[in-house]
Amino acid sequence: MHLNVKKFVPIKIESQWLVLVFISIIPFIFNIYWLSIFILFLGSFYFIREFYKSSDNIRKIGTLYFFFFTSVIIILIYAFVYSKLGIIAPSENENIQRVDYIYFSIVTWTTLGYGDFRPSPDSRLYAASQALLGYLYMAIFIGKLFNLFSTINQDKTKANKSIKQD
Repeated sequence: MHLNVKKFVPIKIESQWLVLVFISIIPFIFNIYWLSIFILFLGSFYFIREFYKSSDNIRKIGTLYFFFFTSVIIILIYAFVYSKLGIIAPSENENIQRVDYIYFSIVTWTTLGYGDFRPSPDSRLYAASQALLGYLYMAIFIGKLFNLFSTINQDKTKANKSIKQD
């Protein structure tokens, strides 16, 4: 039995995504967090281009998948940055744990702004940039998702029309 791997996993995108993540880790190791985030951000535009260039729905789902995981990696990088630069807890007596940095990063990315944790003066610029990236990524992700649903719906409509014509 022959298994068509391209049908299930977009290999080309997966390998390019792994290279992108590897390249973004290099500046991260040297504490150049901005560069890591910037590399992932620019690399995401490649996936956006691949998404709209492709007419294959499986490939589009693959680009959404990797776009989502790039977002998760960026959120984790920001959480690490906050652990280095600090965030301000709701009360002075409260100890901040690792999960609090991840929580703050997610809340900032989604721009919920609960207000329980705040960025320290050193991390304010990072928090502002994360909120802007979060807006952009969420808008692109939702746009891509609706585009995929629209394409699938159009394909079903074309298939139904061809069945009716036969």
